[in-house]
Amino acid sequence: MKRLTQWLTLIIVTSINIANYGQEATELLQPDFAKLSTQDKLKRFINALQASENFQNYQAIIKIAKADQALLKEMSTADTIDSVVASLRKQNLLGQLSDWIFVILMFSEFPGTQAWLKKQLQQNQFTKNDLQQFVFSLINGPYFPEVIIKALKTIFALDISVNIQNNVGYTPLMQAINNQQEQIITFLLKNYPKIDLKISGTDGRTALDLAQATGNKKIIDLIKKTENKNNQ
Repeated sequence: MKRLTQWLTLIIVTSINIANYGQEATELLQPDFAKLSTQDKLKRFINALQASENFQNYQAIIKIAKADQALLKEMSTADTIDSVVASLRKQNLLGQLSDWIFVILMFSEFPGTQAWLKKQLQQNQFTKNDLQQFVFSLINGPYFPEVIIKALKTIFALDISVNIQNNVGYTPLMQAINNQQEQIITFLLKNYPKIDLKISGTDGRTALDLAQATGNKKIIDLIKKTENKNNQ
Protein backbone atom coordinates (compact mmCIF):
# COMPACT_ATOMS: atom_id res chain seq x y z
CA MET A 1 0.00 0.00 0.00
CA LYS A 2 1.31 3.45 -0.86
CA ARG A 3 2.41 5.61 2.04
CA LEU A 4 -0.22 8.31 1.58
CA THR A 5 -2.97 5.68 1.50
CA GLN A 6 -1.68 4.57 4.90
CA TRP A 7 -1.82 8.17 6.14
CA LEU A 8 -5.41 8.54 4.95
CA THR A 9 -6.30 5.30 6.71
CA LEU A 10 -4.97 6.83 9.91
CA ILE A 11 -7.65 9.51 9.61
CA ILE A 12 -10.12 6.72 10.19
CA VAL A 13 -8.48 4.75 12.99
CA THR A 14 -6.73 7.42 15.06
CA SER A 15 -7.49 10.80 16.55
CA ILE A 16 -5.41 13.64 15.16
CA ASN A 17 -3.10 14.96 17.86
CA ILE A 18 -0.75 17.25 15.99
CA ALA A 19 0.92 18.57 19.14
CA ASN A 20 2.49 15.19 19.91
CA TYR A 21 4.21 15.21 16.54
CA GLY A 22 5.34 18.81 16.52
CA GLN A 23 8.91 18.05 17.59
CA GLU A 24 9.33 15.28 15.02
CA ALA A 25 7.96 17.53 12.28
CA THR A 26 10.30 20.34 13.32
CA GLU A 27 13.25 17.97 13.10
CA LEU A 28 12.29 17.07 9.52
CA LEU A 29 12.27 20.76 8.58
CA GLN A 30 15.41 21.70 10.47
CA PRO A 31 18.17 22.72 10.77
CA ASP A 32 17.84 26.51 10.50
CA PHE A 33 14.53 26.41 8.63
CA ALA A 34 13.68 30.00 9.60
CA LYS A 35 16.95 31.29 8.13
CA LEU A 36 16.53 29.68 4.71
CA SER A 37 15.50 31.53 1.56
CA THR A 38 11.89 31.07 0.48
CA GLN A 39 12.85 28.68 -2.32
CA ASP A 40 15.01 26.61 0.04
CA LYS A 41 12.14 26.55 2.55
CA LEU A 42 9.87 25.19 -0.17
CA LYS A 43 12.41 22.48 -1.04
CA ARG A 44 12.79 21.58 2.63
CA PHE A 45 8.99 21.49 3.00
CA ILE A 46 8.65 19.07 0.06
CA ASN A 47 11.50 16.90 1.38
CA ALA A 48 9.89 16.80 4.83
CA LEU A 49 6.58 15.69 3.34
CA GLN A 50 8.36 12.97 1.40
CA ALA A 51 10.16 11.77 4.53
CA SER A 52 7.08 11.79 6.76
CA GLU A 53 5.98 8.38 8.00
CA ASN A 54 2.52 9.10 9.41
CA PHE A 55 -0.51 11.29 8.87
CA GLN A 56 -0.19 13.22 12.14
CA ASN A 57 3.39 14.18 11.36
CA TYR A 58 2.34 15.19 7.86
CA GLN A 59 -0.32 17.50 9.30
CA ALA A 60 2.20 18.94 11.76
CA ILE A 61 4.58 19.77 8.89
CA ILE A 62 1.77 21.60 7.07
CA LYS A 63 0.91 23.48 10.28
CA ILE A 64 4.52 24.66 10.64
CA ALA A 65 4.62 25.68 6.96
CA LYS A 66 1.42 27.73 7.35
CA ALA A 67 2.99 29.60 10.28
CA ASP A 68 5.87 30.75 8.09
CA GLN A 69 4.65 33.86 6.25
CA ALA A 70 7.20 33.65 3.44
CA LEU A 71 6.38 30.02 2.68
CA LEU A 72 2.65 30.64 3.05
CA LYS A 73 2.92 33.42 0.45
CA GLU A 74 4.86 31.07 -1.82
CA MET A 75 2.04 28.52 -1.50
CA SER A 76 -0.44 31.13 -2.71
CA THR A 77 0.00 30.30 -6.40
CA ALA A 78 -1.38 27.42 -8.43
CA ASP A 79 2.06 26.82 -9.92
CA THR A 80 3.61 26.19 -6.50
CA ILE A 81 0.82 23.80 -5.50
CA ASP A 82 1.38 22.07 -8.82
CA SER A 83 5.09 21.78 -8.12
CA VAL A 84 4.54 20.24 -4.67
CA VAL A 85 1.96 17.75 -5.95
CA ALA A 86 4.18 16.81 -8.90
CA SER A 87 7.11 16.18 -6.55
CA LEU A 88 5.03 13.90 -4.34
CA ARG A 89 3.59 12.13 -7.37
CA LYS A 90 7.11 11.58 -8.75
CA GLN A 91 8.08 9.87 -5.50
CA ASN A 92 5.03 7.57 -5.79
CA LEU A 93 3.61 8.93 -2.54
CA LEU A 94 0.08 9.50 -3.82
CA GLY A 95 -0.60 5.95 -4.97
CA GLN A 96 -3.90 5.77 -6.84
CA LEU A 97 -5.29 8.84 -5.09
CA SER A 98 -6.30 11.56 -7.57
CA ASP A 99 -4.25 14.76 -7.32
CA TRP A 100 -7.34 16.92 -6.81
CA ILE A 101 -8.68 14.76 -3.96
CA PHE A 102 -5.27 14.89 -2.29
CA VAL A 103 -5.16 18.69 -2.56
CA ILE A 104 -8.69 19.08 -1.18
CA LEU A 105 -8.00 16.79 1.76
CA MET A 106 -4.50 17.98 2.60
CA PHE A 107 -3.94 21.50 1.22
CA SER A 108 -7.41 23.02 1.69
CA GLU A 109 -6.08 25.84 3.87
CA PHE A 110 -3.26 26.96 1.58
CA PRO A 111 -4.14 30.17 -0.33
CA GLY A 112 -3.16 28.73 -3.71
CA THR A 113 -5.48 25.75 -3.48
CA GLN A 114 -8.54 27.41 -5.03
CA ALA A 115 -6.54 28.72 -7.99
CA TRP A 116 -4.99 25.27 -8.52
CA LEU A 117 -8.35 23.50 -8.41
CA LYS A 118 -9.91 26.00 -10.82
CA LYS A 119 -7.00 25.50 -13.21
CA GLN A 120 -7.42 21.73 -13.02
CA LEU A 121 -11.15 22.10 -13.71
CA GLN A 122 -10.45 24.22 -16.78
CA GLN A 123 -8.01 21.57 -18.01
CA ASN A 124 -10.65 18.86 -17.48
CA GLN A 125 -8.51 16.96 -14.99
CA PHE A 126 -11.76 16.42 -13.12
CA THR A 127 -15.33 17.70 -13.47
CA LYS A 128 -17.91 19.45 -11.32
CA ASN A 129 -19.82 16.19 -11.32
CA ASP A 130 -16.75 14.56 -9.72
CA LEU A 131 -16.81 17.24 -7.03
CA GLN A 132 -20.53 16.72 -6.41
CA GLN A 133 -20.02 12.99 -5.97
CA PHE A 134 -17.07 13.62 -3.68
CA VAL A 135 -19.25 15.80 -1.43
CA PHE A 136 -21.41 12.79 -0.60
CA SER A 137 -18.37 10.50 -0.36
CA LEU A 138 -17.00 12.85 2.28
CA ILE A 139 -20.23 13.02 4.27
CA ASN A 140 -20.75 9.26 4.11
CA GLY A 141 -17.08 8.42 4.55
CA PRO A 142 -15.14 7.57 7.72
CA TYR A 143 -13.57 11.03 8.07
CA PHE A 144 -13.41 13.24 11.13
CA PRO A 145 -15.83 16.22 11.05
CA GLU A 146 -12.91 18.68 10.89
CA VAL A 147 -11.62 17.02 7.71
CA ILE A 148 -15.10 17.02 6.13
CA ILE A 149 -15.75 20.67 6.98
CA LYS A 150 -12.45 21.92 5.53
CA ALA A 151 -13.02 19.92 2.36
CA LEU A 152 -16.62 21.09 1.98
CA LYS A 153 -15.53 24.73 2.33
CA THR A 154 -13.07 24.22 -0.49
CA ILE A 155 -15.56 22.43 -2.75
CA PHE A 156 -18.46 24.85 -2.27
CA ALA A 157 -16.12 27.76 -3.05
CA LEU A 158 -15.80 26.24 -6.55
CA ASP A 159 -19.40 27.19 -7.42
CA ILE A 160 -20.78 23.84 -6.36
CA SER A 161 -24.32 24.31 -5.04
CA VAL A 162 -25.07 23.40 -1.44
CA ASN A 163 -28.41 22.09 -2.73
CA ILE A 164 -27.01 19.36 -4.99
CA GLN A 165 -28.86 16.05 -4.67
CA ASN A 166 -27.62 12.48 -4.67
CA ASN A 167 -29.29 9.45 -6.27
CA VAL A 168 -32.03 9.41 -3.62
CA GLY A 169 -32.64 13.15 -3.85
CA TYR A 170 -30.89 14.07 -0.60
CA THR A 171 -28.88 17.29 -0.33
CA PRO A 172 -25.61 17.35 1.65
CA LEU A 173 -27.56 18.71 4.63
CA MET A 174 -30.19 15.97 4.37
CA GLN A 175 -27.50 13.28 4.17
CA ALA A 176 -25.74 14.74 7.22
CA ILE A 177 -29.06 14.75 9.09
CA ASN A 178 -29.68 11.14 8.11
CA ASN A 179 -26.20 10.31 9.46
CA GLN A 180 -26.80 12.43 12.61
CA GLN A 181 -23.58 14.42 12.01
CA GLU A 182 -24.29 17.39 14.28
CA GLN A 183 -21.06 19.29 13.52
CA ILE A 184 -21.60 19.05 9.77
CA ILE A 185 -25.25 20.10 10.10
CA THR A 186 -24.33 23.10 12.25
CA PHE A 187 -21.56 24.10 9.83
CA LEU A 188 -23.85 23.95 6.79
CA LEU A 189 -26.73 25.86 8.38
CA LYS A 190 -24.45 28.54 9.82
CA ASN A 191 -22.43 29.22 6.67
CA TYR A 192 -24.80 28.63 3.75
CA PRO A 193 -28.05 30.61 4.06
CA LYS A 194 -29.13 29.50 0.56
CA ILE A 195 -29.73 25.95 1.76
CA ASP A 196 -33.24 24.95 0.67
CA LEU A 197 -35.01 23.14 3.50
CA LYS A 198 -38.07 22.49 1.33
CA ILE A 199 -36.29 20.02 -0.96
CA SER A 200 -37.56 16.47 -0.60
CA GLY A 201 -35.87 13.21 -1.48
CA THR A 202 -37.32 10.47 -3.65
CA ASP A 203 -38.92 9.14 -0.46
CA GLY A 204 -40.84 12.41 -0.12
CA ARG A 205 -39.08 13.44 3.08
CA THR A 206 -37.64 16.92 3.74
CA ALA A 207 -34.79 17.89 6.03
CA LEU A 208 -37.22 18.34 8.94
CA ASP A 209 -38.83 14.95 8.25
CA LEU A 210 -35.40 13.31 8.36
CA ALA A 211 -34.49 15.19 11.53
CA GLN A 212 -37.68 14.07 13.26
CA ALA A 213 -37.05 10.48 12.18
CA THR A 214 -33.71 10.51 14.01
CA GLY A 215 -35.35 11.51 17.28
CA ASN A 216 -32.32 13.73 17.91
CA LYS A 217 -33.71 16.80 19.67
CA LYS A 218 -30.65 18.95 18.94
CA ILE A 219 -30.88 18.29 15.21
CA ILE A 220 -34.64 18.83 15.17
CA ASP A 221 -34.23 22.15 17.00
CA LEU A 222 -31.51 23.27 14.57
CA ILE A 223 -33.74 22.64 11.55
CA LYS A 224 -36.82 24.25 13.14
CA LYS A 225 -34.81 27.29 14.21
CA THR A 226 -33.48 27.73 10.67
CA GLU A 227 -36.95 27.28 9.16
CA ASN A 228 -38.40 29.90 11.50
CA LYS A 229 -35.58 32.30 10.60
CA ASN A 230 -36.18 31.74 6.88
CA ASN A 231 -39.90 32.40 7.28
CA GLN A 232 -39.42 35.76 9.01
